[in-house]
Amino acid sequence: MRKLNARECRSTTKPGFYRVDDTLYLYVKPSGRKSWVQRVVIDGRRHNLGLGSFPVVSLDKAKRRAFENRVKISDGVNPLRGSVPTFREAAEKVHVALAPSFRSEQHTRDWMRILKKHAYPAIENVPVDRIKQQHVMDLLKPIWTTKTETARRVRQRIKTVLDHCRVDGHVRENVADDRLNPALPSMPKVKENFRALDFREMPDAVNRIRSVSSLPARLCMLFAVYTAARSNEVREATWDEIDEASSTWEIPGERMKNGKPHRVPLSKSALEVLKDARPLRNDSNLIFPSLMKPRHPMSSRALVKNLEELGLADKTTVHGFRTSFRTWASERTDIPREVCEMALAHTVGNAVEQAYSRSDLLEKRTSLMVQWDEFLRNV
Repeated sequence: MRKLNARECRSTTKPGFYRVDDTLYLYVKPSGRKSWVQRVVIDGRRHNLGLGSFPVVSLDKAKRRAFENRVKISDGVNPLRGSVPTFREAAEKVHVALAPSFRSEQHTRDWMRILKKHAYPAIENVPVDRIKQQHVMDLLKPIWTTKTETARRVRQRIKTVLDHCRVDGHVRENVADDRLNPALPSMPKVKENFRALDFREMPDAVNRIRSVSSLPARLCMLFAVYTAARSNEVREATWDEIDEASSTWEIPGERMKNGKPHRVPLSKSALEVLKDARPLRNDSNLIFPSLMKPRHPMSSRALVKNLEELGLADKTTVHGFRTSFRTWASERTDIPREVCEMALAHTVGNAVEQAYSRSDLLEKRTSLMVQWDEFLRNV
């Protein structure tokens, strides 16, 4: 891997890790912020060491810090045990380490956002070795039975941060682990379904969406309706995923929930949306770029805001369009169930059936999406 020089460090904007020295990397976050990360092996384990933000910490200073750490490691000294980080410092370090494994920029942003909102007010500046079970209890109890999914995520991320701290030798035990369970109230085991319109209301909803003033938001929502794809799959779609010759959208596995590539047949209306989106094209290659940050995908919040302005937010979510589509397919078509499930990129059949199935049923799914398009146009 080629090493970046100081000028390239300043000009690089694409999110990712860039090698600068033997163990030193420049990490560019989806937000555009940059920081130094050193990748080293300590006691047989690989670690990402945060060396400060760029350009506050210059390239030369980052190289010196990285060299000092390498000297310590060669002398048998663990640089991680020099000082105990605060929870915020530890969370940011873990976030950098985990970011390459996240499947979307939205997940990357949300991972920290939820900690900032629900954990930071109580433990942001507390050294990790001084965080007690009571701290975790106090921040979880207000949302444990009212915002159950949020509470689960907050606890899981605190646990993840403290797990890393335990490995690094900063804490002896994880105060957010299962030993906390007896002290927490019983959590309701109710799965909240996404709000969704009756499929008979979808043609009218499409007409209302066409009145949205923001061109990227309008086209993004219409494309989500016509393809029955997930919000993040649509918002992060790029032009190189579109095959106009075959009228298909080929989503790579790394952007799919199940990790497998997925082909989406494009109906006449979906292709019209792409034609209308061409003026939005920029060097980001995104089909539906953000108006505020043209080199970034549109945020999920932007779509929610437009649903609110249309008076639809209390009736459906963008994900709810998929539910409306699935109900329509069951009630108004004779398309086999497995075709409808594949159209939603759901896994079909058990492991044995999947092993013998080599087709993605594209031809039958194409017929399904054409019927969906005609229903939305003609009802």
